[in-house]
Amino acid sequence: MALATMVWTEISIHNVVAELLRGERDSRFNFYPPWLPIIDNPNLNDLLENHKRLRLLHIIRGIFMVEIPPDTKWYEVQSLTENEIDELYLSAKHNPQWDEAENKLDRVAMAARLPLKSPPDAWARIILWGHDKTGPFSIIEGNHRLLAYAYAHPRPPLNISVYIGTSPSYCYWHYADPRLSIAGQPSSPDWI
Repeated sequence: MALATMVWTEISIHNVVAELLRGERDSRFNFYPPWLPIIDNPNLNDLLENHKRLRLLHIIRGIFMVEIPPDTKWYEVQSLTENEIDELYLSAKHNPQWDEAENKLDRVAMAARLPLKSPPDAWARIILWGHDKTGPFSIIEGNHRLLAYAYAHPRPPLNISVYIGTSPSYCYWHYADPRLSIAGQPSSPDWI
């Protein structure tokens, strides 16, 4: 079954920001415990908390996030299963080895050979991006987890909700889009 046929529920960017921070919690924020409550127990109805999370995200991922088109609509999609893995590509243009393998998840997984550290039901939410609901989709958050999953044998069950952003605009991180960057330097060849 394709992701396009699943249940899509529109969500706000605040859901996405909270999940991106959750994915980075142990690697980037564990050193400063006062930040952890707004990551571990986000109140998405609190405007000040949402602003704090957005500021935290921009500290660590500002250059990444500026490349997500501002007209992106975000959805929670029920659910990603083993059957949809072939719709997924690794985010592009920041890892030459992935780009050489055309960012195809299964191809890169065989080369990367990452170990699966936890089952999918223990993961922070995977975040995907594409031009419309029919895909294909680039993995914005969760590249390494999905690489490890695609390489694992046997694989644990995969049946997780994901966040998916869609936009008709180009996204620098989408594997199929041109190298247009608004965050690039004027001296780089891909700067607009």
